[in-house]
Amino acid sequence: LHAARLLAEALITCDALCSALLLVAGFAFFLPTTVLGGAVTAGVFVFSNAGWSLAAYGLLLKVKRKAPFYALEPLGLLEPAFVGYKLADICDSLFLRLDGRYAQVPLVPIIFVFAASCVVRLALLAVLVRVSTQLNLSLAGLVDGFE
Repeated sequence: LHAARLLAEALITCDALCSALLLVAGFAFFLPTTVLGGAVTAGVFVFSNAGWSLAAYGLLLKVKRKAPFYALEPLGLLEPAFVGYKLADICDSLFLRLDGRYAQVPLVPIIFVFAASCVVRLALLAVLVRVSTQLNLSLAGLVDGFE
């Protein structure tokens, strides 16, 4: 359990860095091309993503029960879902509609940042599932009766 927690802490750090990269990419490439609704959606996404990372780290430090992990897991899927939606919107605009809305957006760095953030978040979710399933195997679960 200790090794899984250390891995989860490292992945939370990587997830925070990828979130910062998403924020920088969003402000650098997408803010000039979005309308007000898109900017509000991106702002809500950034703040909810930061809140999820802080909640995951806090839960990892004070882990005693499985229920909070199960509540946190589905919310962690929002970032890959939003990133996939945004990437589909970019590809649709560039290759199918040809409307030029994202004509100035460099595609390769955006795809790299999007893919890295999705891979790190999905790996973090897998490790958090592993930590939550191994809670009964820890010394705290055996001695204090935490379940």
